[in-house]
Amino acid sequence: GSLSEFMRVSPGYRLLHVEYVNAVLVREDLYAEVAGPTRLSDEEKWRLGYFCHPFRTLSTWGEDRYHRKQGREASLLADRAVPLRERRLFALQLFPGQAERQRYEIREVD
Repeated sequence: GSLSEFMRVSPGYRLLHVEYVNAVLVREDLYAEVAGPTRLSDEEKWRLGYFCHPFRTLSTWGEDRYHRKQGREASLLADRAVPLRERRLFALQLFPGQAERQRYEIREVD
């Protein structure tokens, strides 16, 4: 599942960090105690923990490998220099099944 979907179905929890394919969620009342001084957005935590993780490009399984074999690099989805509308169209091409079921969300984040 997607990280945003896990966050949606976990009210009362906040994302502490992402570690490749694992996400650590902490109860909101404990978050300030364990989060430390660094304040990152959920997107920044995803970028650091998954998207920028070296295993993502070396993985022999999952959608990333499939898209690379097709000559499509999903890095475009995280490139803030590319307009959101263009990234959305690219996502619709990468994940046509998800688009049909409308199971994902593309939105600007701070």
